[in-house]
Amino acid sequence: LGLDDDNLSDWYVGYVMPLGEIGSIGIGDLLFTSSKYKENTGVISYGKQFGDISCGVSIKVMSVMYEENEYTRLDPLFNANGYSKTKVGIDVGVMYEWNSPSPLFSKEGKLFDSLRIGASVENINKPNLSLGDVVGEELPMIIRIGTSYQIGKFTPGSNIEIKDDNA
Repeated sequence: LGLDDDNLSDWYVGYVMPLGEIGSIGIGDLLFTSSKYKENTGVISYGKQFGDISCGVSIKVMSVMYEENEYTRLDPLFNANGYSKTKVGIDVGVMYEWNSPSPLFSKEGKLFDSLRIGASVENINKPNLSLGDVVGEELPMIIRIGTSYQIGKFTPGSNIEIKDDNA
């Protein structure tokens, strides 16, 4: 069942449409395929800026599909649960942007042009894509907190990630 002579493929396509005062919407699709297995994630997102704060939410429809073959037909897991699974995942994020009034180091007399601080939570609902709904096999909730400083055309940043592997 190995990956000998397999064609692996990975692609993403997305589009964002600004809607003026009411925000922006985006759609996307991420696909990973092999001749024996496929993962697909369709995403629809909405975001809006409220002054210095931007917020967004994404709804993901995630699916996994396994090839039916002489090996999987013998496996009781596939016989009991089928060859595919689809679940919905939810992500949210928020970002604060502060434009610097500080007259220090940049050529315009400011320490930095803007400071951004953001946070996101991925898989808030911990969807379970295991074929047998195995407890403990949920996708982990991932919390990210980050910051960046825009200094002219240079934007250094950093973040931390906390992964909740305990479902």
